[in-house]
Amino acid sequence: MSKLADMTEALSLEDLEALATDCLTRAGVPHTVARCVSRDVVAAEARGDRAHGLEALLRDLRLIRYGRLRPTAVPDITPTAPTVLKVDARHGFAAAALDHVRSDLTGMARQSGLALLRLENASDPAGLFGALKDTAADGMLAVSMTEDGSARMASPDHPAPRPVLTPARPALAVLLGVLEDQDSPPDSPLGDPVAHRGWFLAADPNTTGLVHLIGELPTGSMEPPAPRVALPTDLLAQIVTS
Repeated sequence: MSKLADMTEALSLEDLEALATDCLTRAGVPHTVARCVSRDVVAAEARGDRAHGLEALLRDLRLIRYGRLRPTAVPDITPTAPTVLKVDARHGFAAAALDHVRSDLTGMARQSGLALLRLENASDPAGLFGALKDTAADGMLAVSMTEDGSARMASPDHPAPRPVLTPARPALAVLLGVLEDQDSPPDSPLGDPVAHRGWFLAADPNTTGLVHLIGELPTGSMEPPAPRVALPTDLLAQIVTS
């Protein structure tokens, strides 16, 4: 192993977000979309979740170069029921597609008690930390779930997104109507544009008993995120030169 791989450098969350945003904009991602995506990257890193942090950023930058991820895509939004929205990300970023419609989803939940968003044709939606946190800040319980069954939640009393632990996932998948698919599109230059699916639930704790059920699900740590992130120097070099 090289000495470079053994070295680390600590960055503040603000500096890391600026770095991620710069990498994305240099790859042709619109600034507003880049800010949305980099926010999720930094939130993951602050919780020690590198797979959905800088590793996900490097993956998405490669997918943009391969033409499999379309950074300027504008989502297509279709109401399919009074409390259900279908959002076709059109092979763009999941975070940006959800950000485009999140206020509408929250409004539906406030009016009807809950609202569900079904996302399709998107980049990997496994993070979505920003949408979860913002929805909780709006006074809603928020739950996200991916096609492989992994889930996260945030709530007004605990707005930091946290993973839902494995024993609760099957019941939650049935509740959201999740269609699980273990064969996600590979990270390679070959293949079709990204086409991941995801589900996002917003529920008003003041008007639905469902919140009490979901609020009792076993979740991961509620510890606050770290203020700084230690990055291996070789990983930082990959990010800077990507």
